[in-house]
Amino acid sequence: MVNTFEQSNLQNTDIISLQSRIISLKKLITLIEDNCEYKDLLRLYEKYISFNYNNSRLISAFDKKLKKVNRSFSSRLSIQESPIITIGTMLRILCVDEYLDKIMNKHEHKDIQIVSLGSGSDLRFQLQKYKDIHQILEVDFKDALSLKEKSVNNPASNVKFIDMDLSNISDCQNALKEHIDPTKHTVILMECLLCYLTIPESTEYFEFFKNILPLERLHYLVYDPVTISETDPFSDVMFDNLKKHNYLNMFSLKEYKGIDHYVKRFGIEDRLLYKTLWDYLKNRQDMKDLCKICQIDEFEELEILLSHYIIAYS
Repeated sequence: MVNTFEQSNLQNTDIISLQSRIISLKKLITLIEDNCEYKDLLRLYEKYISFNYNNSRLISAFDKKLKKVNRSFSSRLSIQESPIITIGTMLRILCVDEYLDKIMNKHEHKDIQIVSLGSGSDLRFQLQKYKDIHQILEVDFKDALSLKEKSVNNPASNVKFIDMDLSNISDCQNALKEHIDPTKHTVILMECLLCYLTIPESTEYFEFFKNILPLERLHYLVYDPVTISETDPFSDVMFDNLKKHNYLNMFSLKEYKGIDHYVKRFGIEDRLLYKTLWDYLKNRQDMKDLCKICQIDEFEELEILLSHYIIAYS
């Protein structure tokens, strides 16, 4: 199990990601003006960070960090973020949504369930488009899920919050086994989660899902940083910076020296498709528009960064 210090540091990464998602959604709405889905999602996030606390409630450290984010967006000073971080977050939103749409278009919604491990501040499953999904299980630390539940006026009835420390393997697996319906197509969503689990922990989860779900109904959707070769100075810098400034380890960056090596860990590599975020961007017809709105005109640094993140799906 992670200790309180480690939990706080993990949640710091979610707060940073949340701030980036809000900035990115505003840009996506500018680019895709008729996208009501992203407008609704932005409103949910703005309410989430501006939640009015009851004075009698003990405000957690996580809540206090959210209040700081809200003050930043409420101030007259614009929040500055690296353009390549912003476009990376925009692509993360787009590619995860794209895959979810594909499976929702392929199967009846009532025959799909989604398991979001380490869901953090992600609010996409409160959107109307997911209302007919059989069930959505969100697993994360208690305070993150509690605030999420309280900040939404009418929480989606098919979303179930399971407050767990994912490194507590036995308890998590017991809770998941109790809720997962093996007759449904099951999407296991993990965004920037696997990198923080130890290799034995992640292996246990892969084995667990293979044991309780028929392979034809097991669908992974993973967004994660990767090492792309045996000698990869960029991933070394990512690992060292996170350890130095956030006191966290990205275990998979040191264990898997290449993308092919990384995807073998799922145990279903014959059914797993994947691409780097750079490949995903290059294949989009709106690549120029995305880069323009983020004021990117030099691509060398962008290619290096995006080549170290993958979207994997089965």
